Amino acid sequence: MAKTTNPTFPNFREAYCAYYRCRPEEFQRRAFFRAMDPFHRLLGLPIYAFNKPFFAMDFGVIDSIGDARTQSEFEFAMDELIGINNVERSIRRGVMGIRISGSRLTALWERLYPFIEPPVREVPLREAKVVPQSSIMRRPVDGVRTSGSDMGPHLVRRLRVATDAVISGIPVEQAAKDAGFAAESEFVEALRQRAESHPPSRWLLSQMQLAAHVGELEGELARTKALIADQQMALARLRPSDATRPPGAG
Repeated sequence: MAKTTNPTFPNFREAYCAYYRCRPEEFQRRAFFRAMDPFHRLLGLPIYAFNKPFFAMDFGVIDSIGDARTQSEFEFAMDELIGINNVERSIRRGVMGIRISGSRLTALWERLYPFIEPPVREVPLREAKVVPQSSIMRRPVDGVRTSGSDMGPHLVRRLRVATDAVISGIPVEQAAKDAGFAAESEFVEALRQRAESHPPSRWLLSQMQLAAHVGELEGELARTKALIADQQMALARLRPSDATRPPGAG
């Protein structure tokens, strides 16, 4: 008797669509609602119908998990969800919990992971071809812009560490140094590249830019106040004192 084997699929998205019998274009919506608790799903339906962009960050996580092929890729996506929940503290997400559930996503992953085809193994070093130095891509933060999705896991991990530190109130320069960046500018450039495809990074970058702008305005205000004070002192010196006023001057 021939031994039967389970079918395998290239990623979580394909496995999900086969298991739950839906089209690939339906994956985001179907997985989104399945990843919500039933009660929160009811609360989220009208928001989804009238303000779908509210769940943009959840959709980003769903898409990342859809592309996942390995446990580590799934964990990276879950770390992204944790970061979003740490950053976004609105009443609907933070208090009412109208968002996707990490535990339900984990349950879905564990159910479908056996049906995902493992990626092609890495070529051992002795079998690998020598790559010309000129064809090696420089790190994104060294000047060559790449999309956030092209970042390696180590850079993403350093970004996450620095981002969490900044959100907790640590100065940007210190957070960047502690996370292993050579300078604050390197962290900001990496964050800018990550923000292209990562809503929490985009939000943090906008907040940092806003804080920098506020700092510039405060500095300009301080300089303006100092200038006004100098002018008032100069005017006071030009005014005749009571002792030097002519008699009868009022």
